[in-house]
Amino acid sequence: MVNANYVTGKPFVVRLLQLAGDVELNPGPEKDLLQAMESLKAEILKEMKNTGRELREELLDLRKNQSELKTSCSDLKKEFQNLKTSVDTIKSEINELKEENRVAEYDLAAISPKLDEICDRMDRLEDDTDRLESFSRRDNVRLYGINEEPGETFDQCKKKVVEI
Repeated sequence: MVNANYVTGKPFVVRLLQLAGDVELNPGPEKDLLQAMESLKAEILKEMKNTGRELREELLDLRKNQSELKTSCSDLKKEFQNLKTSVDTIKSEINELKEENRVAEYDLAAISPKLDEICDRMDRLEDDTDRLESFSRRDNVRLYGINEEPGETFDQCKKKVVEI
């Protein structure tokens, strides 16, 4: 009895083909298959070359961008240093102004009582001046209806008033 698996299995079929005499044990790949593989290989090489070229171009772009970024970073560092220097200068000027302000406040505190004294004295002098002016006007009389001539003396005016 023949085993069913053996009859339908691959070794049995291969053996039958070999017994037929027209089949080689290792016939090798067919020519069409070789040509297809060669064209596939050529396509793959072509794609690899194109991809390599694209990668090189991208790498060059990345290097260029990296160089630009380095330059920008360097410029930003310089600008930051300039700003830091400016801030330090401004801080120094502020400290100088604070010191000048302290000195001015000290001087103002010293001058303030003297200024108050001068203002009080000026008020008293204005009051005295007003009082003296009002005493001097007391003897002056203005008369309407009597014309005063330019260059007329006090005695001439007095004479006109006495005549009326």
